[in-house]
Amino acid sequence: LKCVNLQANGVKMTQECAKEDTKCLTLRSLKKTLKFCASDRICKTMKIASLPGEQITCCEGNMCNA
Repeated sequence: LKCVNLQANGVKMTQECAKEDTKCLTLRSLKKTLKFCASDRICKTMKIASLPGEQITCCEGNMCNA
């Protein structure tokens, strides 16, 4: 599952969402890969434009090593 144009530090990147049960997402740009994982913070649920009605949990904050 992929959704695009995610704003991360003002830079548009391609977002690759992992399995829902991991509550992690990976951000990939040309020069770096960042991975964000959920913990006790509130997560937001995003609809993926190319898959209407399907939702996946994507989280902000608590950056972990790729």
